[in-house]
Amino acid sequence: MSIRVRERTLYEYIGRVFSKYGCKYVTQVGLEGKEPDLVIEFDGSKVVSEVKIDSEIKLEQATFDAVKKAFMLKTPYSMALLFPRDVREIPPTELERVYPNLKVSALIFTEWLTRRTDLTTLDNLASLIVGEYQDWLRTKIPKVDYDLVVDVARGAIREIASYLRSHLRVKTILDSAMGVIGRFDIYKTLLEEVSGIPENEAKMYIADIAAYVLANQLLFYQILSEKMGYPKFPDVNPIVPPKELLETIDNLFENARSEYSKILGLDLFPLLRQTEDQRIVYSVARLVSTLKMLRPQHIREDLFGRLYHETIPPETKKNLGAFYTKPEAAEFLATLAIDKWDAKILDPACGSGTLLVESYKRKAQLAPPIGKDELHKKFAKEDIYGIDVMHFAAHMTATNLTSQNIRLKLEPNVFSRDGVEAMINPVNAKPDPPTVEQTLDKWIETMSGRGIPSDFDVVIMNPPFTRRERIPDEISKLQAIVPEVKGKTGY
Repeated sequence: MSIRVRERTLYEYIGRVFSKYGCKYVTQVGLEGKEPDLVIEFDGSKVVSEVKIDSEIKLEQATFDAVKKAFMLKTPYSMALLFPRDVREIPPTELERVYPNLKVSALIFTEWLTRRTDLTTLDNLASLIVGEYQDWLRTKIPKVDYDLVVDVARGAIREIASYLRSHLRVKTILDSAMGVIGRFDIYKTLLEEVSGIPENEAKMYIADIAAYVLANQLLFYQILSEKMGYPKFPDVNPIVPPKELLETIDNLFENARSEYSKILGLDLFPLLRQTEDQRIVYSVARLVSTLKMLRPQHIREDLFGRLYHETIPPETKKNLGAFYTKPEAAEFLATLAIDKWDAKILDPACGSGTLLVESYKRKAQLAPPIGKDELHKKFAKEDIYGIDVMHFAAHMTATNLTSQNIRLKLEPNVFSRDGVEAMINPVNAKPDPPTVEQTLDKWIETMSGRGIPSDFDVVIMNPPFTRRERIPDEISKLQAIVPEVKGKTGY
């Protein structure tokens, strides 16, 4: 009878590979009966490592176990290792010969390297981690993998959303959640028309959006606390989080809400506390503790610009995608539309802000030699404006624009308003007579009373392609101003 390789079998072999590169290792360290599989030591820095064989689900479990045990050992570093299931069939005598070349996937959370690696050899993995550690000793510049941050955020969004969905049948909770959306009637109509989604199902997608906004805010605050000196998230045991965790984070946000109101001002904590669901607290605790390990503040890519498109659950993204612009299309449109660096831009249906971010980048490409801070001040305060009827869309746009230079405390000109409603009910003025057409110029003039200038060079947008008559309480008002609006006239 052959002896199957188990996780425990691999501990010693893994340690021997790392020792080849100068590391120390200990297997199954005593920890109140809950021992880490392996602890690898780099000049006194301990990396708690968990080992699994088989499936992707087990890699997630290994990550969770490693984080938990690292917290108990009071070290911030952890690593999860996953070997494919065929390693079980290797004869022990053969294992002694081939172990450096065993294939392994890993999730690595250290100060010098935060990364996911897929199916490399055990020897290559050890060489990578030790090599990055030596580079970090010289430069003190950590390496952070953007895709790993996205993976973690995506998992947290799905988990929190699933718990929220179970509470949306309670009217008071559903009403609070709808506040995240803004105009639910417009949102519902878009889903019904574009994707055939009935109202009850459309309401369920609110949970996904609320969870996304929360994850976005937590990520933003983590970066803000590291770069701007705001109080940091507490060290949280993800297994036994404090019951008052949501209140603690809410209080942290309160310190920054006055300066970043358009990002942190969309307050979800009353909604989360209203559910009285401790599972949400656990999910938030895991996300916060993981974000602290991921160190997203070191990512050089346009993190928030891509985050929405890659973290919203696929089924939700499919239905929202009809009125949110892909980055590639936004870049192409901005390049075609903008031909001078100081152009003043308006997007009256800004959605996730992709068009305005690409407009920002296009203007920066055309700009003369001016400091990054001066450019950001001009673009954020004078040149770029966005409006959206959905509160969560204005939140996304504000986050994307602010992140272009997060060190400057400048809130972008992004407004959560119904642009068409402004056309119907102008500020400090009566509606125009039915015989007078409401032109774009007149609409902009109306909006200038709400903080929107009237001298734009470019109006750029990806309008929501739906029929106005699907929202019956407004069609009669709109027809009174613009008689031409009839039948299947769109936005």
